[in-house]
Amino acid sequence: MPLSTVQISSEHILQGEITSVISAMRKNSRWAAYARAQRFERDYRSGRGYRIPHEVALFTAFGLLKKEVKDAEGILEMPLPKVLAPFLAVLEASSCPSTITLATLTSLHNILKSPLVRPDVASLTQALTALSTALAKCKFEPSDSTTDELVMLKQLDLIYEVFSSDIGTRLGNPEACELLECVLSMCYRTKYSEMLRRSAEYTMHRLIRLVFVKLGTMDPDFEESELAREEAEFKLASGVAPAGPTPEPSIALSGSMDDISTLAHSEPTSEKVDDSSTDATFVNGKDLVIPIGRTMDSPAPPTPTGAPTSSPYSLITHQSLIVALISLLSPHPPSPPNRTLVTLSIFHTLLLSSPHISSFPSLLAPLLDNGCRNLFWLIRSDHPGVQTLALKTVSALLEIFHGAQTGAYQRELFLTHCLDRLQPPPPQPGQGNPVHSPETSRSSSPAPAAQVRPPGWLAKGDTRLLLLSAMAQLASSPSYFVEVFVNCDCDSGSEDMFEKLIAFLCGEIGRGEVEGSEGREMCTDILLGYVAGMFGRSDGEDEPWPSTYPEPTDLLEAQSRKRQLRAGSMLFNQKPRLGLAFFEENGFIYTDPAEPRAMSLAKFLKSCQRLDKRVLGEFLGAPGNEQILEAFLGLFEYDGKVISEALRDILETFRLPGESQPISRITEAFAKQYRSTGKSEIKSDDAAFVVSYSVIMLNTDLHNPQNSKKRMTLEEYGRNLRGVNDGENFSSEFVSNIYESIKKNEIVMPEEHVGQVGFDYAWRELIIRSKTRGPLMTTNSSAFDEHLFSVSWKPVVGAVIHAFITVEDDNLVQRLISSLRQLTSLAQKFNKPEVFDYIVSLLADATGLIKYDDPREGEEPKSTGGNYPLVQVDDIKVTVSPISVTFGRNFKGQLAAVVLFSLLSSHVDLLREDWLQVFEILKTLFLSSLLPRAMLEIEDFLSGDYVIPLKGSSPPAEEEHRSNEGGLLSTLSSYLLTPYGSSSETMTSQPTQEDVENTMSAVDTLETCNMEKVYASIMTLSGEPLLAVLRGLRVAADHTTVEKLKSRRHQAQLPYDPTSSFFLEVMVSIALKTREQISETWEIVFEYISVILSHSDKFSVLLVERTVVDLLKLCQVVAEEPKLHDQLYVAFDLLGSLTPTVKVAVGEQLMVGLDKVIRDHRSVIRSQTEWRVVLSILRPLVIHADAAKVAFECVESIITSEDEDAVTIDNYGVLLVTLQDFTNAAGQAVAGRQQHMRRLSVAEGAALDAAVPRGTRAIELLFDMKKFVPRLVRHGPGDQPIPESEVWETLWLPLLIALQNQALNTSRDVRHSAVGHLQRLLLLPQMSDSLPDTGTLFEKAVFPLMKELLKPQVYLRDPHGMSETRMRASGLLCKTFLHYGMKMHEEGQVFTQLWVEVLDYLDKFMNSGKHDQLYEAVPESLKNVVLVLHAAGVLVPPWEQQNAHAQQLWDTTQQRMDRFLPSFLDELIPAPPPPAQPSHHPIEHEHVAHATPAANA
Repeated sequence: MPLSTVQISSEHILQGEITSVISAMRKNSRWAAYARAQRFERDYRSGRGYRIPHEVALFTAFGLLKKEVKDAEGILEMPLPKVLAPFLAVLEASSCPSTITLATLTSLHNILKSPLVRPDVASLTQALTALSTALAKCKFEPSDSTTDELVMLKQLDLIYEVFSSDIGTRLGNPEACELLECVLSMCYRTKYSEMLRRSAEYTMHRLIRLVFVKLGTMDPDFEESELAREEAEFKLASGVAPAGPTPEPSIALSGSMDDISTLAHSEPTSEKVDDSSTDATFVNGKDLVIPIGRTMDSPAPPTPTGAPTSSPYSLITHQSLIVALISLLSPHPPSPPNRTLVTLSIFHTLLLSSPHISSFPSLLAPLLDNGCRNLFWLIRSDHPGVQTLALKTVSALLEIFHGAQTGAYQRELFLTHCLDRLQPPPPQPGQGNPVHSPETSRSSSPAPAAQVRPPGWLAKGDTRLLLLSAMAQLASSPSYFVEVFVNCDCDSGSEDMFEKLIAFLCGEIGRGEVEGSEGREMCTDILLGYVAGMFGRSDGEDEPWPSTYPEPTDLLEAQSRKRQLRAGSMLFNQKPRLGLAFFEENGFIYTDPAEPRAMSLAKFLKSCQRLDKRVLGEFLGAPGNEQILEAFLGLFEYDGKVISEALRDILETFRLPGESQPISRITEAFAKQYRSTGKSEIKSDDAAFVVSYSVIMLNTDLHNPQNSKKRMTLEEYGRNLRGVNDGENFSSEFVSNIYESIKKNEIVMPEEHVGQVGFDYAWRELIIRSKTRGPLMTTNSSAFDEHLFSVSWKPVVGAVIHAFITVEDDNLVQRLISSLRQLTSLAQKFNKPEVFDYIVSLLADATGLIKYDDPREGEEPKSTGGNYPLVQVDDIKVTVSPISVTFGRNFKGQLAAVVLFSLLSSHVDLLREDWLQVFEILKTLFLSSLLPRAMLEIEDFLSGDYVIPLKGSSPPAEEEHRSNEGGLLSTLSSYLLTPYGSSSETMTSQPTQEDVENTMSAVDTLETCNMEKVYASIMTLSGEPLLAVLRGLRVAADHTTVEKLKSRRHQAQLPYDPTSSFFLEVMVSIALKTREQISETWEIVFEYISVILSHSDKFSVLLVERTVVDLLKLCQVVAEEPKLHDQLYVAFDLLGSLTPTVKVAVGEQLMVGLDKVIRDHRSVIRSQTEWRVVLSILRPLVIHADAAKVAFECVESIITSEDEDAVTIDNYGVLLVTLQDFTNAAGQAVAGRQQHMRRLSVAEGAALDAAVPRGTRAIELLFDMKKFVPRLVRHGPGDQPIPESEVWETLWLPLLIALQNQALNTSRDVRHSAVGHLQRLLLLPQMSDSLPDTGTLFEKAVFPLMKELLKPQVYLRDPHGMSETRMRASGLLCKTFLHYGMKMHEEGQVFTQLWVEVLDYLDKFMNSGKHDQLYEAVPESLKNVVLVLHAAGVLVPPWEQQNAHAQQLWDTTQQRMDRFLPSFLDELIPAPPPPAQPSHHPIEHEHVAHATPAANA
């Protein structure tokens, strides 16, 4: 059977509800007596009674209504106000018990749900007006608390029913405001139970949602225009008092927020029926009335009783509710926390109820001003609940502002407050007042919270989390940081909030809080959001920059100007003249030629927010600045202002100086300005001056806390001004206005703006500047990303990596790694290699692999793989070292290493300055035998490929074996072939299983790092990235060489450091594999090589040998680059500067490498300097066993070459010297054998013996050099012929001296060969033909040899063979003299002196060898000379025909020879028998003959 619907008739419902109310009335014992209403009515009509009791009237009303309902033909046609009138009368009857009121409210609720009350009822508007009034002013006689609260709960339920039902849309603005006020008032009634207040609060929340959801259906333009129309109508009617009764405070709409605040804290005007049923709340000794009214910006006319409005409630109700709630949040006077919590909760619900609030300027206006002001004051509360809810409310409010593109300064203020509470800035150096400074006393960002620092200001605990949570909510938008920058940092009236925010976030992350700190995680989330937002924009998720906003370039220019302004302000605050010069130079002042300079400066001083107000006051009051002061004061409005208020405006812009004269100047200027522009009863400037001064004195007297005396009264102040106004008195109203103004509101100097005064002052400035500021710029544009990244990357990277190192949450770690990748990509996009440098540096430190161990003097580095045990794990041999064990345990270090090399492999070309850390890691791994073998293999000239050794000494057994091999080269080669990571030395203790596992973990991690890929990527670099790698290597290498060299300069030799070889080989390997870049890489590599070779005696031979090999490898590449040929000889010169000891130690490698360069690139050696450099490298190697052979063959090939250009004027002298080195080496070899015959090994003896044949061959090559002389004469320096006068000195003499020097050689074979070849050369016609004179020949080429041979030390070189040498030298002397003496005779030259010197040397030779064959050989040689000279008619005895010269020569010869060979000449050339003559004649003749030489002498 289908269900049937039965609808109860409206008549039945109404009759039933009337009966219910009447029944409740009759149940009351007192009201039951009035049940017979007819009797009271009859008595009243007959005159027996004076009045009908209220109870009777109600009974009668219900009876009449019941009858009318019964008699009515159509109940729905009855006027609704008439139907509701009896019920509403019960609600307004204060004598009704609570039980009756409860029944009435229940009946009303049922009636409202019945068909009687419909939206289409014609009289609904009047009914709703009456209903809302009755509900709002519901009065009853209390009974028990339970019933009373039930009444009020039902009242709340009925009010909500009115709003939520269909008829709610027909409520007018006054009705809606009345009902909302009623509910709101119940929320604060302290004498009600907690349950009732909570119910009222809950109902208020529900009502607000209903009311504000309606905003979504309203047309903003229409509603705003209607609001403006109503405001205009109200202003027209405001001068006429409305007819009818005075409206209640809840309906009487106030004119301003201050009026509302006053009402909210004043005594109520309505009569209280009972404490429990009053509409007021007793707070701090005063009853509170909650007015829901309107501000002056949008007033509405009050609605008289009986004149209901026909339009539904509109924007007036919304604005009135917002204004009322804002007034309840006012801190004047302070409200109890519980009341504030209720208001904040309701206000927060209001803000969240509709996102459409931002579309209505009339709703935003009170929120921007007093709403923000009160909320910002409440977030400073010490009450945790108030602070929490205030922060939530502010966050919601700022979201509304964001949608409306307004409230830029409010957003900045909130952010400033949060930052100040979380991390207050330290006081500036030299700042007396930590609250105010030149930077903050007139801060461009009015942050009262920042200017008031009560104890405990720094947020801690839950408060800190609340502030961070509020910031995180704001920063959740990807565009937040961009918006902060463009709205704050690019605005001259704001602080650099972007930079401050980034600095705070990074500082909090890096502050080292307890792990797992929720606040720290919030900061990390915000920072990661910043990076992700920028990366998203760079990846195409950005928005175009709106065309309605200023151009990005203009904003960046504004930021630059702002920084200039800050710099100039700092200068002004120190020295105003310097600041003004700066401002003028940068175009801040005097930009308009038509504007007076004083006015231009005054406008700037008034508008600049960063000037120290004390300095500004001193500047304005200084003598000479009167025009500036006058222009400055002329910028203020004086019209219609009391002089005290005008003076207040002035003194808020600067602080009065402390001296009387500047104060007098300022006051006098103000007085003139005020009187000239203001409408006042002041008659003269003097009077204005006196009044101005009196205002200052009055302010001091009334408000100075040090004034313990009686304060000045109004009468006393008036007496002080008597007769001042040009002999007349001021009016009492004038004096009273000044006095009351100062008494109620102290004139506070700028630097005294603290506490509430400072808050109010800062807020006023914020509102003033807000009026001239543009809209809040909201966009997610990438136009500023490059700039933002440039100014923030360093702290951001540091914070991200610090968090990466310290956090344990895996999810957060992954986000941090992703952020590092994003930062690296951004660095690549914006071409900021320094960012990647910083990332690499911090990650490298995080790996734990950077060790800066500095061994003590004489010690080798401790971390050498040769001392650590080698363990085999799964066919893999690994070295277990402390580094591998520690790194294997360090999970964060392993993760950092993987991230580091992962980033490096994909961005190797981005790293610039921090390759050092990378190579320090490789160094540590190298010393621990953890590097791949491919990165350690190097090439050698002699031994092929091998691995860089870790040890610098060899075991004794190998030493002995190599010594038997007999060579330093074999020693080094055997060592170089030592396997990497192996050692025969005593191993450390065996590792534990845990150590092995940790080592394997380290090995696996390093395999994941894929360092070979990074190393291979380096080889593909070019340009600056490649040079950056080499510079980093150079710095790392310097740590192992240069720095140790400096720190241990007193140490004879540094121990072998394998890392030096490692860095060297890597550096050279990179340079060789990027040979096309050699012109750029050469300088860096060569500088390091030159350090080692310049101090070769300080470094180990192994390192020096590797350096020589690498340098010669590089030389082969350099020789192919024409523009680097000069560098090739710089390298050769460096090799040549090696000490002989070092050259010998590395000789074979050096000689083989050099020979390779010369053989492949002989054409590059051309100039004399070049040859000298090249051959200077060979010369010390002549004593090297193996290198000497190669060196000699190299020189011999040049001399014996068939190429005519092999020997040139450039290498002629160098070759002579080099050949002498080989001959000298032969002499040293002989000397060494003589001294160390028994101590030389067979191999060393053989090496020394090989030197003598090379020396002998070198003498032959020296003599062969004569064949090049003719060509060299024709092709001298510059390929020009050598002048004939210089040929002998240039070509022959060096050759003669070379042979002469070797005639003194210790080696007998070399010496005798040199004497023989010297004699041949002396007698050579080509040489004698170019001889300038014979004396020079003997002085430079013959006599020096004779002189040296006569020295004992020369004789001792070869005691057994030197006599023969002398004998050969005497023969050389005699033959040479005969050759050139005969020539001189033929040319008519006198050679007596030369002959005497020859005889002297023969005398010395003969006397030096009395016991050997030289004693006999000299007379024989001399005999031949004398006979030849006699036969040639040169030496003629006296008895033969002769001239004077011949006589002198004979006498001299006979006299000199008689000294060592008496009668030798007489015997050789005997005189004929003398003729018979007197005996004295011969004697006289002889006397004359002997006297002649003396006379000639």
